[in-house]
Amino acid sequence: MNWTLLLILVILGLALVVIGYLVGTASATPAGPAEADITFAAKLAGHHALAVRMASMAGQLSTDPEIRQIAFEIETDRIEQTGRVKGWSDVWQRPVRPAVNNADSTRLKHLTGREFDIAFLQAMRRHDRAGIELTELTLSKARTAAVRAHAKTVRALQESEIEVLDSLLAAHQRRAPQI
Repeated sequence: MNWTLLLILVILGLALVVIGYLVGTASATPAGPAEADITFAAKLAGHHALAVRMASMAGQLSTDPEIRQIAFEIETDRIEQTGRVKGWSDVWQRPVRPAVNNADSTRLKHLTGREFDIAFLQAMRRHDRAGIELTELTLSKARTAAVRAHAKTVRALQESEIEVLDSLLAAHQRRAPQI
């Protein structure tokens, strides 16, 4: 990867975190969050950190331009959203410390080519399904309007993303293995 492009991506990532943080601090409710709001922020930060890790690997390891594009979109979107939930946690004075440990990201490190592409698409699909489940729990219990609105946005985004992942996965599974 060329150093100029890497520098641009790092600066873009930092800008997205700052924007997300500012949006998060501006949209947090002063009355205080429910435990569900705090739990959502903490779990979503960890959830998105894992998505960023896997998408970053796909951006580096995939040879498929479509996978590299969706990986870029996932990475930049999740960085912005992580900044938002970290902004909420600062307003609430409840630090978010995402825990990231996942067998999928560990497994992906050891794959290449078509095998990597298929494994990435499958892992990201499972990951998005877990994110949708997290939003469903949050929508039923969150007190903060900004958190509920964000949970709806995350759910819609990940449902849409699953459709794209399914399409890419079907295309990759139809292709004959390269020898």
